[in-house]
Amino acid sequence: MTSDELPPPTELTPTELTPTEPTPELEPEPAHRRRRFALPVIGVLGLLALVTAYFVTRTATGRNAALSLIEETIEGSVNGDVRIGPALSGNVVTGLTLSRLEILDPDSAV
Repeated sequence: MTSDELPPPTELTPTELTPTEPTPELEPEPAHRRRRFALPVIGVLGLLALVTAYFVTRTATGRNAALSLIEETIEGSVNGDVRIGPALSGNVVTGLTLSRLEILDPDSAV
C-alpha cells in the first residue's frame, strides 16, 4: 500500500477529545448552611436546659441533686472535705443561696 492509497487523516477538534457531559461531583455542604441549622438547635437546647434546671431546683429532689453537684465541684478544687447545709434557696435564674457552707481540712477540722 502506498501513501496514495491510504485514506486521508481525519482531524479531531478539542471538543471531540473531551467528554460531552461533565461527571457529577459531590460538593461539600457550605459552612453557612450548617451554621444556619446548628445555631437555632443549640439555642433551643440551651433554653430547654435552663428551663429544666429552673423547675428541677424548685423541688426537694432537684435541690438535693444541686447540692451534691456543688459539693463535688468544690471538693475537687480544695484539699479537704466540703459540707453544704440542708437549705438551698432560690433558683438557677434568680440565683441560688446556700445557708451553710463548711470547708474542712484533711484532718476534719473546721
